[in-house]
Amino acid sequence: MYQRYIGWYDSNPANLYPWPPEELGKRYVEAIGGEEAAIQKAKAAFDKGDYRWAAELGKHAVFADPENKAARYVEADALEQLGYQTEDPTWRNEFLMGAFELRNGVPKIPATQTASPDTIRAMTMEMILDFMGMKVDGPKAEGKVITMNWSLPDTHEKFAVTLKNSALTYTENKELAGADITLTMSRSSMDNILLGTSTVDKELASGAATLTGNKEKFNELTGLLVNFNPLFNIVTP
Repeated sequence: MYQRYIGWYDSNPANLYPWPPEELGKRYVEAIGGEEAAIQKAKAAFDKGDYRWAAELGKHAVFADPENKAARYVEADALEQLGYQTEDPTWRNEFLMGAFELRNGVPKIPATQTASPDTIRAMTMEMILDFMGMKVDGPKAEGKVITMNWSLPDTHEKFAVTLKNSALTYTENKELAGADITLTMSRSSMDNILLGTSTVDKELASGAATLTGNKEKFNELTGLLVNFNPLFNIVTP
């Protein structure tokens, strides 16, 4: 587990500002002598049982040319063998999922739903606001500034929420003077909205919630929140 000041950077400055994977792959393949040479070297490593090196060479060949099936298959074979050899279930799942994607593409299956009623109701408002911050479409939000006071009378909570510099931030127990929006609703209304059994408009129409200020700004803010697909590429561009 990585936390606090420990992260991906190993303090080797050569790793501080590398090329993106696609460009890095093209340069590795060129240095090796071209796609065919990279694939043949990956196959030779595979035949020797050096699956880690075969996977490394295959990775760069795939990012250099994602449509090259020979590159995809040799990397898939190497990842599969690494998956069979590891005792760690997380590593095994990663290796085999990577091999599956290289052969078949990203699976077209429903994503796991973790937002159960118990989970939603157990989340603090800070967690909900943090999650909203994760969903902000950064490029779409560029240049926009929106401020909102959010109050939950039943839990005696209030938050000052600001969208600025493509980031959503908040401060507890604070009100912004001249905020664009003031939203007041109960925590149960918030839960119903998150669970999909209600909407902000329904809560406003029923009187369970009130919104004063610039409604267009509120619609603009909610329009900047995206539902990202958790089934994303992991071994292909």
